[in-house]
Amino acid sequence: MTNRILALVALGGLAALPACTSGQSAKEPAFTSVNIPATTKLQFAVGTANRNGAVGLNTVVTFRANTGFSATLVNTPAITGPAGFVNNGTAAAAGVDAGTNMISATPQLATGLPNTPPTTFGQTYGAFAYGFAPINATTSGATSSAAAPLPFFGTVTAASGAAGARTYLVGPGNSFVPNFRDGTQPSNFNGYNPGFVDFAGVTLATGSYGLNVAISSANTTVPNVTASANLTNLTPLPVFAPPTFTSDGAGGGTVGIVVPVGCTEAMVEVVDTATGL
Repeated sequence: MTNRILALVALGGLAALPACTSGQSAKEPAFTSVNIPATTKLQFAVGTANRNGAVGLNTVVTFRANTGFSATLVNTPAITGPAGFVNNGTAAAAGVDAGTNMISATPQLATGLPNTPPTTFGQTYGAFAYGFAPINATTSGATSSAAAPLPFFGTVTAASGAAGARTYLVGPGNSFVPNFRDGTQPSNFNGYNPGFVDFAGVTLATGSYGLNVAISSANTTVPNVTASANLTNLTPLPVFAPPTFTSDGAGGGTVGIVVPVGCTEAMVEVVDTATGL
């Protein structure tokens, strides 16, 4: 999110320079087109997600410029699954994707207009440096640091279990975000999306999953950016046993967790049930 804000500030400064030096208030300032496919990298991976025995699709994506920042401030991603893959989300949750092999987004319209056609990702979701997230800049230029409850098609009100949906954020103490709260984040920014986005209501299938990222531009035609990933095994990782927590009596404590055989890496999310963070 921070990178997206800095990019907006930088672009605003560049646009102001010609206006200050040209002396012609009616003259349109010059702009430079960026070759997005040549200066960005889209990465995509798929796997299984095991939520207390309910197996769904897990996805990871990064879409970054050669600076390491998010490639664009707004884009429209679409995942196409292989034969046999089915998006079982309801019409209310998945829109026109329901019953198909698609998990798609809606091209952004003017702010306030309805999500037409309705899709799984809607107008707000894009692919960014930290994964899929509902942080597309609006047509007015506003940005967001929102994070949606996961998994998609899970029950938001469930406190736990296979259908339970929660918001996951990566914050202080994680080596992946060493600049967290270095003064550049807005006060309401609580952390980065960890990058993993999973879908509970799908029928899995082995094969190639394609990701297409469309980028709109009023100044030039921008080719879509694409990537693909293979899912070769539908066997999920083992179910984790419930963790334990031992309080230290001073507001902190120790989390105990046993990583099952077959897992090579684990990240523990601690949720404050009073605030949801």
